Amino acid sequence: MKNTLCKYSINKNGFVLSLVLWIVAAMMLLALLYVRLSKEESNIYKQMHHKLTVELTSQSLFEKLAFYVATGTFTETTVQNRVKSLPAKLSLNNNDYNISFEKTNCEFSLLDHSALFNLRNLRTLQQAQLFIEQNSHRNYPLSQIYLDWIDPDDLTRLNGAEKSDYLLNNYQYIPDNFISFQNPNALFLLKGFSDIDKNSTNIIKNYFTTYGRSSINVYLLNQKMLKAFFPVLSNTQITNLLRLKIENPKIYYKKFYFLPNESFGKYLSKVITFSIDCYKGEAKSHLETIVDFHTTKNYSWTFLEYKKN
Repeated sequence: MKNTLCKYSINKNGFVLSLVLWIVAAMMLLALLYVRLSKEESNIYKQMHHKLTVELTSQSLFEKLAFYVATGTFTETTVQNRVKSLPAKLSLNNNDYNISFEKTNCEFSLLDHSALFNLRNLRTLQQAQLFIEQNSHRNYPLSQIYLDWIDPDDLTRLNGAEKSDYLLNNYQYIPDNFISFQNPNALFLLKGFSDIDKNSTNIIKNYFTTYGRSSINVYLLNQKMLKAFFPVLSNTQITNLLRLKIENPKIYYKKFYFLPNESFGKYLSKVITFSIDCYKGEAKSHLETIVDFHTTKNYSWTFLEYKKN
C-alpha cells in the first residue's frame, strides 16, 4: 500500500511538473509572439513615420525652392538668391543638387523650358525631327506629320498624314486639324510615333514642351540637343562646342545664327520643372511640378502640372 501511494505521488508530482512546464512553454511562446508582433508593429510605425517624413520634406523643399526662384535674380542660365540651407546660385539646366533635412536626404533639379523643343515653335521642327531620329534610330517626318495634324484642311503633305491615313492604318482617332498639342505626351499620337520603343519614348518626351517662350535658350542646350542642331558634328566636336560655351560664350552664341531670331536666344522662359526626390530608410517620395514664374496680379507663380508618387 505504501509503495502504491508513493508511486501515485510520484506520478502526480510528475504530471504537475509536466503541466507547469507546458504552461511555462506556452507563456514563453505567447511572450515571444507578443514581442514579435510588437516589433512588427514598431517596424510598421517606423515605416509609416518615415514615409510621412519624406512626403512632408519634399513638399517643404518645393515651397522653399519656389520662394527662392520667385524672389531670386535671374541670369541667362541660373537663378541666385539667399535662402537658408540652399546654394547661393542654382542652375536651370537640370543639374543635380543634394541636400539633407533632419536626417532626410533629398536630391533636386531645376529645368527651364527654354532648354527644350517647344511644339508650338514651328521654326525648330526640323531640329526636333533630327533629335527624334537620332534617339529612336528611325526616320520620322515629324514636321510634315505634325503640320498635317494642326492645319485646318485634309490635304496630305508629302510624307505627312491626314484623316484618311489614320483611318486606313486602324487608328482609333484622327488629327485635330485646328489645335496644337497641349502636352508633349501627345507627340506619340502622331502616325507612326506609337511604334517608338518605350526606352526611346521616355528619352524623347523629356526634351519637349508646350509651355513658355517658343525660342530656345542656346546656353542651356546639352549634348543631345546640340547634336540635333549640328548633326554633321562628331561627339568629340560637340564636346568641344560645349567647352566653347564656357570659354567664349559670344563665339558659341554666333554658331546659331543660321536659325531665325524667333527660334533661338539667350533668355529664360521662367517656366520651370522642379524634380525632387527625398529618402529616409526605405521610404522615398518623388515630386515633380511645372511652374510658371511670370507674376500675375494675385500670384507670384502658377502651377501648370503637379505629380507626386
